[in-house]
Amino acid sequence: MVLVDDTFGSIVAAVQEGRTVYDNIRKVIGWTLPTNISETVCVVLALVLGMACR
Repeated sequence: MVLVDDTFGSIVAAVQEGRTVYDNIRKVIGWTLPTNISETVCVVLALVLGMACR
């Protein structure tokens, strides 16, 4: 962390911003993984059942 000024208030703001970013990343991963897993299962199931495009 690089401080531009000598106030500790900027450290508090930076920590809050970092926590917000971390929470948003967790939300995106929590939404993306189940979606991608279901898509992967559909593709693998289609391949196993011989429904591949020719």
